[in-house]
Order: sequence, then C-alpha cells, then structure tokens
Amino acid sequence: MTMAGIGDGVRNLQVNKKVLAISGAVLALFVLIVVVLSVLSGGGKPGERLVARVRVDGSEVLAIDLFEDGIITQNSQSVVQISKKRGDLYIDMNPMEVPVVLRIKKDYRVRVDKAGCKDQACVKQGYIGKLDQSLECADSKLKISIEKKIVI
Repeated sequence: MTMAGIGDGVRNLQVNKKVLAISGAVLALFVLIVVVLSVLSGGGKPGERLVARVRVDGSEVLAIDLFEDGIITQNSQSVVQISKKRGDLYIDMNPMEVPVVLRIKKDYRVRVDKAGCKDQACVKQGYIGKLDQSLECADSKLKISIEKKIVI
C-alpha cells in the first residue's frame, strides 16, 4: 500500500469517528427528551393516571382526573361553580365558609388560584402535579393531594 493510500485510510477513519460521535450525541439527546417527557407527564405506568383528590376537613369532596381534564366525583355542596377559561378548568368552592378557586392546567397541574384566607399560604404554594405532592389551606381545612388512579 502506498503512503497516499494510508493517508486516505486515516482520513476515512477520522471522518467515521466524527460521524459516530455525532450519532452518539443525537441518540443521547433523544433518550434525554424521552426521559424528560416521561417525568413531566407524571411518569405513570401504562394504565395508571394521576388524580387530584380534594378533601375538606378530612372528607373527600372532589376528585379530578388530571389526564382526562374532568371531574370524577363530586360529593359535596362546597363546590359552587365549575368553568373553563382559556383551556384551564376553574372550580369555585366555599369550604368552611372560606371562598377558594382551584385552577387545573392543561399540563396536569393544580393549584389554589384564589382564597379568602388571611395568610394566602395555600395560594403561595403554587402548582402541584406529581405523585404524592399535596397542598393545604388551614383556614378552609382544604387539602389537595396527587394520587394514583388505576384505569381498568
């Protein structure tokens, strides 16, 4: 083999290393995107959904399927009005005579949007939407927790 042939082989090897490095980077980016999307969607297993359970003074008054954007159960007169604005679901409640507005986002998160309590701690807690997260409003004795809902 001539020196020119050896030089061509070395150049081809360097090009192949670059192609391999780029391919590896693209694959790593793809895997990262899949993992991030899985985490953002709640990371549920097939057949598993997340539900926001709303309790007042320990009793469940409302269950909201975060993936179906709908109310599963409503067991109380404390829910005053349910409306939709710009794709978000708003639930006006009046537990323990303290007005509260829940907001359910299209990206599977829920929060206390407005509250008639003094310290506004429940509003300041922001959005929850991952398994086992919860937020509470002491004045209205309201607790929202994110739990699994098994779909059969």
